[in-house]
Amino acid sequence: MTKKFTLNLGLRLSLYGTYRERYRHAYNFEPSAFVAANSPAIDAAGTGAFIAGPGNPFNGILQCGGKGGTTDIPAPTLATFPQAVVGSSSDAGCLKGHLFNPAPRIGFAWDPKGDGKMAIRGGYGVFFEHTNGNEANTESLEGSPPFSLTASQFNVTGYSNIGGGLLFPLSVNSVPNKAIWPYVQQWHLDVQRELPYNLVASVSYVGSKGTHLTQQRNLNQLQPVPASANPFAPGQPITSADCTSVAGGTLANGTPVSGQAATNLGIACGNNPDPLRPIVGFSNITRLEDQANSIYNALQLSVRRTVGNLTLSLAYTYSHSIDNSSDRYDNAFVNAYNLASNRGSSNFDVRHNLAISYVYALPANGLEINYTVATAKYVAYYVPGIHSTTKYVFDVRDDDRVVRRLDERGALVAHAQEDDIGARQERLAVRNEAR
Repeated sequence: MTKKFTLNLGLRLSLYGTYRERYRHAYNFEPSAFVAANSPAIDAAGTGAFIAGPGNPFNGILQCGGKGGTTDIPAPTLATFPQAVVGSSSDAGCLKGHLFNPAPRIGFAWDPKGDGKMAIRGGYGVFFEHTNGNEANTESLEGSPPFSLTASQFNVTGYSNIGGGLLFPLSVNSVPNKAIWPYVQQWHLDVQRELPYNLVASVSYVGSKGTHLTQQRNLNQLQPVPASANPFAPGQPITSADCTSVAGGTLANGTPVSGQAATNLGIACGNNPDPLRPIVGFSNITRLEDQANSIYNALQLSVRRTVGNLTLSLAYTYSHSIDNSSDRYDNAFVNAYNLASNRGSSNFDVRHNLAISYVYALPANGLEINYTVATAKYVAYYVPGIHSTTKYVFDVRDDDRVVRRLDERGALVAHAQEDDIGARQERLAVRNEAR
């Protein structure tokens, strides 16, 4: 816009289709299609299996993009439960798509005095993530009932009593019926200033917010017990003596236990949870949803000095990452029905990070010697054209935007221009940079 001020505007439009299983062997448990009265009765006092006769063991299960029916239900199951049937879904992947995903970006750079010694920069952008088929999508439904039956049997006494031709409540997977794509908003504001003695200092505020991140929970979890109803003191373990005495309404030390606390303690001691679950007729219901959120804020300070071929750098970051699910397999859930109660510091939160490094460029054939001190020390020797597939730990970028990928020993395993990996950085932004 002027010699002192530059403004960049952009818009990325991502067109995301949905996943589907071409042979229609994907089945989804849809809560809105479940009718409690249609489930078979459970032999709660005996085997824990379904009682043969009326009822549908596949109550609430839909065939993705198929007409449903009984085609994939095993013949022995149909003979035992004549009402067994699978529902239909007109959506090929059991979920409606969300094709258009606009992502605006804006950035600016301002040289207040126009002398090239100071720069104020800022930017904001939205970045969508298509995820893969196994994240709240159709691929996670492959191998689900009735195409594949997965059940749990509790308190089995002897190998001869395993199964026994009985059908137990099934474990199933479930995804939403409409696609919701994760996205991250990223922003930054920094001031960079040239100082005497070949020093360059930078102060930056960096933030990001992840929305609709992948999260996995048990839709059929037993109801949690409020802290006020917990009969155990902090740090007090569950003992075999507690499991013996709970039938009498107390813990081993005489503390009364009743209601949901007694139910949950009995399950912890080995009782069958299936007759007591909220959705009776199923065991675990693994629900995959893009509904988790994260927020990250950081103050970044850096100083760099260049003397000939030698560059010395010092960088410090004070940051805090908060979320309610650090990744899909986050097992910190206390209450699967209240995601907000799980909000806290991310599993990977690092509050303070200090890095000291130097780079010395040798005049012969572009050879460089790098040395970085962070949590540990790493040394890498870079020669153009050397590549490897060794597992890496982190990437190092220099002023020429050359990326060096180091393994766990600090050895160089790959290099590339930063522009070559830009697309991958955006694709991984939700998981690797947002939180």
